[in-house]
Amino acid sequence: MPTYLYRVLVPNVKRDACPIFEVDHGINNKLTQDPQTGYPVERVYTVPNLSKGYSEGHTKQLLTDKNIASHGFTKYVRDPISECYVKTVGHEGPASFPCSKEGAL
Repeated sequence: MPTYLYRVLVPNVKRDACPIFEVDHGINNKLTQDPQTGYPVERVYTVPNLSKGYSEGHTKQLLTDKNIASHGFTKYVRDPISECYVKTVGHEGPASFPCSKEGAL
């Protein structure tokens, strides 16, 4: 179901200061008054948000090692034994960071 924004038209309050709330309902349904206060409401029009690639049931893995490397980034992972950071992906930077128990990153 789509999510719609509504502004509560509170008497004697500037339009910019009126509270805004979200409601999930069908495309043919429309609110005319706030369910909590009974004041009239108006729909707030915003830029459409099409989240097709990230919608429910479809997960896109952005931080995979392959994706990180293909965009030129470097990934370091902390070694749990030595507590040092070791490069796992990428070409730039040192292979690991020197560390000690006092100065561990």
